[in-house]
Amino acid sequence: MPTLHVRTTSADTASVAASVRHEFDMLDRGFPVFNIKTLALRIDDSVSQERLVAGIAGAFGAVALLLAGVGLYGLLSFTVSRRTREIGVRVALGSSRRSVVWLVTADALVLVLSGAVAGMAFAAGIGSLLARFLFGVSPFDPATFGASLAAMLMIALVAAGLPAYRASRIDPFLALRAD
Repeated sequence: MPTLHVRTTSADTASVAASVRHEFDMLDRGFPVFNIKTLALRIDDSVSQERLVAGIAGAFGAVALLLAGVGLYGLLSFTVSRRTREIGVRVALGSSRRSVVWLVTADALVLVLSGAVAGMAFAAGIGSLLARFLFGVSPFDPATFGASLAAMLMIALVAAGLPAYRASRIDPFLALRAD
């Protein structure tokens, strides 16, 4: 199929397309002129599949972050419920609510940091295999590694928030009397 590329300085693509159609009508009445697009639209069409895959991968990544946050929340809630007596004793012996919050938050940070170290080691190891799929980014991009670590730390702090708050509100007398 023959293709005609027209370069113009006009931003009005509709008038340029009408002029091209008019010129073809002058040469050959009824000559089919179709699929008129700007170069930007053609470029967008050529990378649309890659953008779709990137969007789906981003959505899966967001679901994975949500699942990690929910799992961490569940684990910390279970840990706080199992350590109710210990936390009650700590509070009874004079531990501040702030230190109890830090106790629960530190557990979350240890879990996330150990997982982040293992995940980044894996990502660095497999990065060279995936280098041909990356455009404009190196496989060992510090900004990407830093952003992923920051995202996981934020998820950990959000997931630890409610269990830490609950732990800081434990009444030592009720905790020691509970079975």
